[in-house]
Amino acid sequence: MGVRLIVAFLLSPLMTSLVFVVAVAFRVGLAAAIGSIPVILLIHTPFAYLAMAVFGLPAFFIFRALGWSRFPVYIFAGAVFGFLACWLIAEFIIDWAIDPTDYIWSAIAGASSGLVFSLILFKLDLGALQQPSKSSDV
Repeated sequence: MGVRLIVAFLLSPLMTSLVFVVAVAFRVGLAAAIGSIPVILLIHTPFAYLAMAVFGLPAFFIFRALGWSRFPVYIFAGAVFGFLACWLIAEFIIDWAIDPTDYIWSAIAGASSGLVFSLILFKLDLGALQQPSKSSDV
């Protein structure tokens, strides 16, 4: 579980940037979204990792202690944490107004991160991604 846990914590917050690329595509079009990827990565990725550290890491240890390893738990918790992180960032960190739909997009980003986290940690077979050995080809 050690390697899976590290991979899950490293990759799942990147879903936030992906979700906001989709949000920009819905708002202004796909071409603008593709052109906005560097800015989206620059703005959203640090906040996603901060939210993972503040909310996701403690939640993981609580869920593990309670024996909770089902997808819906991580998806729901991710959605709540995404919404909460957006609210905290809008209230206390940034000084510009955000679109009200960003709260919804943040909840979707959190839910997506929770899903990816649980897939990596509990279901995804990382060994299947490796090349088959020569002996298994015969």
